[in-house]
Amino acid sequence: MEEPIEEFLKRPLEDLIKPSHSKLSRGEKERHRIYSGALAEIIENYWCGTKYGVKGEYPLNPRRSQWDDNCPHLEDEYRGHNIAALAVDHDGYIIDFDFNHNQIFDSSVEHAEARLIKRVFSLTQLQDSWNVASADNPADKYSNALSRVTVYTSLESCTQCTGIMMLGRVKRVVYLQTDPGMYHVGDLFHTLTARKDNPDYIVAPEPVSATKIGMNLTNDLDTAFRGFVEERHTAQPFFIDEEGEELRTSSITSFLCTEAALAPFSRAAQAFRDMELEVPKYRPAKEGKTDGPISNKCALREAREFVEYAKKKGSRGTPHR
Repeated sequence: MEEPIEEFLKRPLEDLIKPSHSKLSRGEKERHRIYSGALAEIIENYWCGTKYGVKGEYPLNPRRSQWDDNCPHLEDEYRGHNIAALAVDHDGYIIDFDFNHNQIFDSSVEHAEARLIKRVFSLTQLQDSWNVASADNPADKYSNALSRVTVYTSLESCTQCTGIMMLGRVKRVVYLQTDPGMYHVGDLFHTLTARKDNPDYIVAPEPVSATKIGMNLTNDLDTAFRGFVEERHTAQPFFIDEEGEELRTSSITSFLCTEAALAPFSRAAQAFRDMELEVPKYRPAKEGKTDGPISNKCALREAREFVEYAKKKGSRGTPHR
């Protein structure tokens, strides 16, 4: 049997990293915008820029006086990068969310998607609003429990998170910002694994850019990040410590502490709060033995209610507070 990668070995690299060409209807795009907007509002609420501690100055970061209404955590102790993920089942119910928590655990692998997938697996035996262990749900074992789940993430997934979502059988991942340091690994994995000739292969989740669902957020964030990188030697420093030492950086996690990064998320969050539906009655096709997917109108209500929970009781998705 031919190995999955063999057919690509003599072809251009671009064939491996071409985005998926799945066509989305107006209703599907709107549905993805609902949950992407919800994620943007959660990120806006928990935004924090004190990457190197609360002492010192951050000239590029948003000031509390300007952002207080929607960003109450701007100057809190830094608990992890401003990167979050949200899991939604096929019927349209939000399962849970989580943030990057590298800082809390003093680790470079506590990424939002990886933490979220582990978190969702821990919920699969609970008799809750989302339950994959019931007799009425065909997803009754861990190997296919997440096969109809979509993950919404603020930053294009890394190799670790793509692999974990792949092993979890997550269906798709919608991302809000491109990560040039990850080399389109999500598209690469999906291209290699989405083979119709062998259904036994584990398929990596289909990556979907927010651009594809009709949001400007990806372009806005990507443009702002390029500007951050290009100006690192000429613009204000990212951080000035108590002794006046300046730090200039081009890292994407530092960028995600700046006002230039917060502003696009804030616009997306406001668009979610003001959202008026174009296809309110849209429902995806029913899969499995559930009661069936909720409409976009109900999905918007579900998303708004979940955002309020996440802001008041979610604590960034962590029990460590």
